[in-house]
Amino acid sequence: MAFVGLRLFACSLLLFPFAGFFLLVKYVFRKHLTAKIQYMLWLIFPGFLLAPFLPFQLIHSVSVFSHLETISKSSPLRPVLSSAASISKGQTGDFFVTAETFQETRWIWIFFFLWITGFLIVSLLSLHSFAALRKMRRSAFILRDSDILRIFSQCQKELNIRQSIPLYCTSALKSPVCAGIVFPGIYLPDRLMEDFSERDLRFMLLHELRHYRQKDNLINLFLQMISALYWFHPLVWIIWKEIRCDREVACDCAVLEILSDSERLAYGNTLICFAEKNSLFSFAAGLGSTMRQMKRRISNIAGYHPATRLQRTAGYLVCLLVLLAAVVFTSILPARTAYGDSDTSAFSDKKVSSLDLSREFGEMDGCFVLYDQKNDQWNVYQEEEARQRISPASTYKIYDALLALESGTITPQKNQLPWNGKSYPFQEWEQDQTLDSAIQNSVNWYFQELDASLNRSDIQAFLNRIDYGNQRIGDDLETYWLDESLKISAVEQVELLIRLEQNQFGFDEDNVRAVKKSLLLSSDSSGSLYGKTGTVRTDQGSASGWFIGYMKYAGNTYYFAANVKGTDTASGQDARNLTMDILSGIQKSGGFGS
Repeated sequence: MAFVGLRLFACSLLLFPFAGFFLLVKYVFRKHLTAKIQYMLWLIFPGFLLAPFLPFQLIHSVSVFSHLETISKSSPLRPVLSSAASISKGQTGDFFVTAETFQETRWIWIFFFLWITGFLIVSLLSLHSFAALRKMRRSAFILRDSDILRIFSQCQKELNIRQSIPLYCTSALKSPVCAGIVFPGIYLPDRLMEDFSERDLRFMLLHELRHYRQKDNLINLFLQMISALYWFHPLVWIIWKEIRCDREVACDCAVLEILSDSERLAYGNTLICFAEKNSLFSFAAGLGSTMRQMKRRISNIAGYHPATRLQRTAGYLVCLLVLLAAVVFTSILPARTAYGDSDTSAFSDKKVSSLDLSREFGEMDGCFVLYDQKNDQWNVYQEEEARQRISPASTYKIYDALLALESGTITPQKNQLPWNGKSYPFQEWEQDQTLDSAIQNSVNWYFQELDASLNRSDIQAFLNRIDYGNQRIGDDLETYWLDESLKISAVEQVELLIRLEQNQFGFDEDNVRAVKKSLLLSSDSSGSLYGKTGTVRTDQGSASGWFIGYMKYAGNTYYFAANVKGTDTASGQDARNLTMDILSGIQKSGGFGS
């Protein structure tokens, strides 16, 4: 719901510049566009307006509305110091605090309630129109008059329509319409049967058959859906009126193309005499128009000139231009959901094997990713989970430290920060910290001070450079790696660790070495283990625990990322214990070659 609401809001804002661009194009090329092309141009709008309800972008780009995704999570999760019961310390210094969250953004629920209320009202009005149309159809009778059917058959031949189309007569109408969605038909008012002119009837039938050929009834249904979705946007209703006007003009011009010069004036007179608006039927396309639309149609008939080949060619080029503009505007809508990004490119070019770790995970949910560097082999448990982006929690401190070193905020030799004197729930936090101790004890205030010394643009540029997850930092520089603004998948965690250990970033070797040193957990003659835990818990009872790192063993390097999710018992320590069991089991089974 947040995903759709966010993109709907963004699309509503983008509609103004897009409509302005569109109207400018129509004005500049007005003398070079045929009536048919002008009508076709409008049909690009519905596709643009449906973009918020698509689960993908037409093209990938950085969203100019990315900061809205942070807002959608309600000021997001803010850490609060709670009782000792909600605080835990693991063997690897995995300190964490409960995260407090507002109810899934009150303003989103308010917006959703208002939007769904308006949507239901407009939908009910549309259903009323549909019911009236069905009632009219039940009361109508099929015309059997041989003279009228002869004229109708001639009109079909003139427009090269071979389908069998029913022709009805009804007292519910004042002017002809083409109505029906699955099985459309032509409906004539019964007053025409009393004293009709063959010429006038031919003109009206040609017009309605042209609506049939353009599939205007289906387009009307489509526009009705758009109007219900965007009931709150005045520009959508204005655009719909313009579309209906251009639709009638396009039909008029299509009829004028097959009429002689002398018949065109008579067609205009017929239009004046019989065109009355049938406002009850939203799903019908007819001869009727409003007075303003009628003036435009009469003016168009009076000044009609057949379209040239140059006009048609220019028209299609303009259509292509506007379509490309719509794709560009659509591409800058927020692309991902507010609560779960997916790393769609994961494993697209990798050698992957599935792991069965259901016994090791037991009742815990989550995933595990292991990369064997020597054999270039990926081993994955729960691939879908491994592709899902979630908050990195304290595992992000690895790269926050690297950012601080690269920016010169700290150096490998001088990285101690004095304790600010504030009270914290962990005794280990209430003292001066070095990079090693801050990583080991997962000291939040240390990294928050590092970030505070940098500009937002510096942090964003760094995330972009190393391609960290969804690369979004939100509004709060103190919590973006905890509050679900920044997200990363288990696969991406491993990919980044590979680049870090091999320094594929091209950073200063001393800086990279200092970060890797802070991650060292154990080392002996058989190998060494590097890693970092991370835990996020919310006041709503959900939790996520990370353990990421790599192990150097027997001339090979194994990179891993474990994530456990679920109730408030899940933690980084759980992920660490699970990982050690998995690695030990693989080693005992001969999975690690010597």
